[in-house]
Amino acid sequence: MESQPAPPPLQRIVLLLALLLFALVAIPSWVIALACYLAALILVNLILWWNPAWVPWQAATRGQRWLLAALLIALPGALAARLIWNSNPAAQADTVRENVADRLALERLPAIFPALLATYEPQRFLVYAPGTKQVSVRFTAESPELQAIDLGHGVHLLDVDPQKDQALSKMIGSELSCTITADGAAVERTLRLVPPQPHPRLLRSDPTAGIAATVSEETDELIIIQRDGRHQRIAVGDGPTDCAVYDDGRKIVVAHRHTPELWVIETAAGKVQAKLPAERFQTRLAVSPNGELLAVAGNSEQPAVRLIRLSEMQDLARVELPFSPDLLEFGDDALLAVTDRRGRAIHRVEARGGDWSLVEGPLRFPRPITALSKTPAPQQLVLALTASYLTDEQPIANHFIENTIHTLDTAKWQIIATRITDRRGLFQDDPGNTEHGISPLALAVIDGRQVAAFAGSNELGDVPPAGVMTTYFPLDEFPLFAPRGLADLGEGTMCVSSACEGTIGVFTSAGLLIKLIQLAASEEDLAKSEPAALLRRHGERTFFEGTRAGIACQSCHLDAASDGCLHHIGQNKPVDVLSIRGIAGTSPYLRDASHWRLRDLHEVAQVGYRDYQREVPWDRAAAVAAYMESLPPESHARLNAEYDLARLRAGVAVFFAAKCNVCHTPPALTNLGQHSALSMFPDYYGPDGRGAGTDAFLDTPSLRGLAVSAPYLHDGRAATLRDVFQEWNRANRHGNTRDLTKAQLNDLLYFLERL
Repeated sequence: MESQPAPPPLQRIVLLLALLLFALVAIPSWVIALACYLAALILVNLILWWNPAWVPWQAATRGQRWLLAALLIALPGALAARLIWNSNPAAQADTVRENVADRLALERLPAIFPALLATYEPQRFLVYAPGTKQVSVRFTAESPELQAIDLGHGVHLLDVDPQKDQALSKMIGSELSCTITADGAAVERTLRLVPPQPHPRLLRSDPTAGIAATVSEETDELIIIQRDGRHQRIAVGDGPTDCAVYDDGRKIVVAHRHTPELWVIETAAGKVQAKLPAERFQTRLAVSPNGELLAVAGNSEQPAVRLIRLSEMQDLARVELPFSPDLLEFGDDALLAVTDRRGRAIHRVEARGGDWSLVEGPLRFPRPITALSKTPAPQQLVLALTASYLTDEQPIANHFIENTIHTLDTAKWQIIATRITDRRGLFQDDPGNTEHGISPLALAVIDGRQVAAFAGSNELGDVPPAGVMTTYFPLDEFPLFAPRGLADLGEGTMCVSSACEGTIGVFTSAGLLIKLIQLAASEEDLAKSEPAALLRRHGERTFFEGTRAGIACQSCHLDAASDGCLHHIGQNKPVDVLSIRGIAGTSPYLRDASHWRLRDLHEVAQVGYRDYQREVPWDRAAAVAAYMESLPPESHARLNAEYDLARLRAGVAVFFAAKCNVCHTPPALTNLGQHSALSMFPDYYGPDGRGAGTDAFLDTPSLRGLAVSAPYLHDGRAATLRDVFQEWNRANRHGNTRDLTKAQLNDLLYFLERL
């Protein structure tokens, strides 16, 4: 057989240039590859046109040369038009800068992700250093050197608890420079630094005793508030999530996310009376109407509700759940209502014949329940959500938001009353503007009447028995923006908490301020000492603030995570909502990669939802970007649980063998590129598939937090991670997983669920 002649230098140049263009575009599609080759061919031929002596020139007519020139100009011209059309060129320069900076940060090896350290909670980092076996990280000069665990293929895992590092716990500012040492070679990397600020959220109370209590997860403290405005701040375990007042106000029990204990606090002395063993990731607490039972919701690897007899602090029952419990409230002494955020439902756990069990037949809603509380009536609960309640089959949720409050009869297990909280006021500048009743996030019985706190419109409102709400009490003049907690203190007093401001207000039930409790630094003090923290506070306010359309960022990104719904946001098809936690440094953003900077997401509120009602003296876009950049990836039970190192390493090996790393490149587990849905799933988006005609270019999301982000794929069609590979990768384009054995797939899932 005769050997083939080597390609001439011209063809080599064309191929090299095509590969460079293909690498920059980062879309693994043969159509894109062909387009890059044609662009390279045109460019080389134009160079020959201008300098025929460069290499032998093949004859071309003048018309052909002009056509080639037009094609060459059209390619970058189309890209430039996309970037600057109706946009500020200076802003687009910032856009390019941010994306390039994100790419450089991930491609300068060794690289660490997230490039963020929140000093108030444990975090899991990945360090990518190909070809190395030993990696360590030192966060400050005074910090201990932490050894990362080699998982193979250059991936190293590092679990960090900042509270065990005294140097870190004392740091303030916006950045820190850490040292990464890989096989003896040390490099410096800059991380965003997020020190803790008090964030009081849910309020629990005993009106007869005249006390209320709340926790701040960021600062690990319990705050006890007296009716006259006096308060105590008590240090508790790591990551307190909720508290409950019992024994006629003499005791308070505190649940924790990271400390595997329930703490019992003696109210009068403010002392820890007992510590009871418990699973990590306790989320919510509830006390039965007779004061005898405590319900503890837990999101460990096996979600469950634990029932404890308070008099002896002894376990009565443990009911395992097929969903992650969110909110809790007793309907009566033998019925516990439990909400499921992802499933958009409320379930019953009942005592029947002495045994507690989950009852079939949950009530389902179009959107998740955001607040749950008792009512003045027995066997009735009140709940809030951002959609009307429908009794028939639920539709796919959309960005249409209708804030509503519903009364649930727990004996009949049905909704018996619905109120629309949105109110169009007198100061509209466009039809349909919403001024009141936006984002109800807290409910309570105050002085015998039902009251709601609206985080989106900074107000309280009396909830009528039925119909549309009309009475509102504004909180704008107090630093109580985006109220998250509401409780009755008895004798005509109440308290309200603001997480973003770090404040608690004690009021008469008529709305007169008795005392403002300032847990966090004031805006004036932050402006002098920590301007970065002030910018984040403004961003958090913006994130919760309602627009004229009655929609806030948190309407869909509950607690900066996801509501688990599908939404039409401009794509050809409804898409699943991603958590925004841990997205800093992963430009571009949104499912279609339409926004290249976090600050550009502000345009969604400005253009799509008619902007905000209030004028503020700061840059909202910069503030909300700073807030989103301060959020570490979602923490979940599998990050804290003991893990099988051999299985983790086996999972990483499968991850690389299946070429998952090509698109989900460590350490951020994204290549910051975009991909054609049709190229990855031709069986689904092709002519004969169910998704035919809805092809789109999709952003490559990071895989951090997969364990708590079901459903999967951009349109949510995969209910589980296993379904992603077994049911929705039949063309074998979304990773080379077709020939994986059952054991290999299990190892891959084990690794992914611990990211």
